[in-house]
Amino acid sequence: MFYKTSFFQAFCFSFLTSILISGWLTDRLRNQLILLKKGSDVNLSDRLIIFSTVYLLTRLIRLQVVEFNLRRRAKFKSSRLPPVSISRLPFGISFSIDKLRTLKFGQPGDLLKFFKGLKTSSKVVRFRSYGIESLLTIDPRDSHYMLSNGFSNFGKSPHTQAAFKRLLGDGVFTSDQRSLWAWHRHMTRPHFSRDRIEDFEAVEFHCQRIVNWFIKQSDSDRFLNIQDVFSRFTLTVGTHHLFGRCVDSLNGLIKDSDNNQNNYPFDTPISSVTTLRVNSIESFAKNFFAAQSWALVHAIIPPFLRWLHPRDKSTDKVLEVVESIIREAQQMSSNEKIPSPFPKIIEPSQVLPEISKPSINNNLLDHLLNSGCSIETVRHECMNILLAATDTTSSLLTSCIFELGKMNHRFFYLKLKEEIHRIVGEPDVFGDLNLQKVREMKFLRAVINETLRLHPPVWANTRHSFEDDVLPSGHFIPAGTDCRFGIREMQRDPEVWGPDAEVFDPLRWIDDRKKVLVREPFCFQPFSAGARICLGQQFG
Repeated sequence: MFYKTSFFQAFCFSFLTSILISGWLTDRLRNQLILLKKGSDVNLSDRLIIFSTVYLLTRLIRLQVVEFNLRRRAKFKSSRLPPVSISRLPFGISFSIDKLRTLKFGQPGDLLKFFKGLKTSSKVVRFRSYGIESLLTIDPRDSHYMLSNGFSNFGKSPHTQAAFKRLLGDGVFTSDQRSLWAWHRHMTRPHFSRDRIEDFEAVEFHCQRIVNWFIKQSDSDRFLNIQDVFSRFTLTVGTHHLFGRCVDSLNGLIKDSDNNQNNYPFDTPISSVTTLRVNSIESFAKNFFAAQSWALVHAIIPPFLRWLHPRDKSTDKVLEVVESIIREAQQMSSNEKIPSPFPKIIEPSQVLPEISKPSINNNLLDHLLNSGCSIETVRHECMNILLAATDTTSSLLTSCIFELGKMNHRFFYLKLKEEIHRIVGEPDVFGDLNLQKVREMKFLRAVINETLRLHPPVWANTRHSFEDDVLPSGHFIPAGTDCRFGIREMQRDPEVWGPDAEVFDPLRWIDDRKKVLVREPFCFQPFSAGARICLGQQFG
């Protein structure tokens, strides 16, 4: 009866509006016809008024019909539609403005503002932006359903795929489960096996470099941009570990190139470790971050406005560097000269001596090349993994220092320092670090988990529904809807984590408060969940 009443109300509203406006339009049209017969010019303002009125009336009727159809489909599945969040500006412009402001200032957007003004306490809401309807949920059950039980019905958003197409191509993170996703994941999984995770030698050298630099800077009075330091560090480690070839952006900051070019003390054999020219290093790092920003902006603005955002050259420059590295690796592995259409960016004088030829694939790039993939496919995989490996780790390290550096968190800093010294020893014997000792550091794991809870590197995610579905919260999702879930809001929900949900307290992962994961197993999802759970969650 409710749905019949809603349809009757919509019909009456549209019908009465049509009658009122049609009478006014009839008079206007009659006047225009009289003017045309007399050979007089038709008033342009009248034309615009008539056109705008007809368009708005048609749009209004269409929205009422679409809304009725959605309610009918929701009733068929014994569910309900989420409440609608109203934009402060027409056509949902305020939603895009908020996202762009988030990107500019680097602060996570407050998704809770979508729920302000609602008459219900729903954790799921609908909103329209430029005529495109989307859904937002902060219910952990809903996000877990989209990532696990309902996995086959939810893929990557076409808008996000189109925005990142130039940078990431069709890789493991941009393809959905109805295309090549399983194949991509199968190709990259061996590199994240247990024996690869236990390989500390590949990154230990760069860790020691940055630690030594921090010690030297402790005598200085100047401030350090810790976010820039960790961004350079993770890009250096990521390219070295994944490619076996080092884009040493860290050297542009700490200026230790002499040591960097001659001393790579690895116990595990590393295939040729190559460094780029200093100007190429700085250019690659700058272009890499600029390309990500360009793609994010394209993911935020509607497709029909993307032509207003000028095409940048940073993505092309990044891909040139990566493809040149790939071709050099292919040439070294096959001992055959392969012509490259890209400029030579690797200096022969900067190629470090090879320690020994590994008998097995020991980095992702060699593994992909030996698997028979095309250069384009290898490039797509390398860009996908590099983006995920660098940004997430850099975000975690920066947020961790941000919290431990607060004066009221000094207790946690001292407790963590004591645990590390007790298990590993003093800094001069950190070379004995291994995975077993890391697992013994319970408080270190608690600090990392608490940092990920308050500051998840991916603070929101989106899935696209292929067919009509119903979320565990009882809300209906039409086919073709972008479903966004706020990871940051779910992990700060006071109903789940208690009144101190906004407080940084690693002890909650050690005392009785950790039982919240038993009661609400889906409330902590920094690495996603289900079949697409992060391959490198134990890697960083």
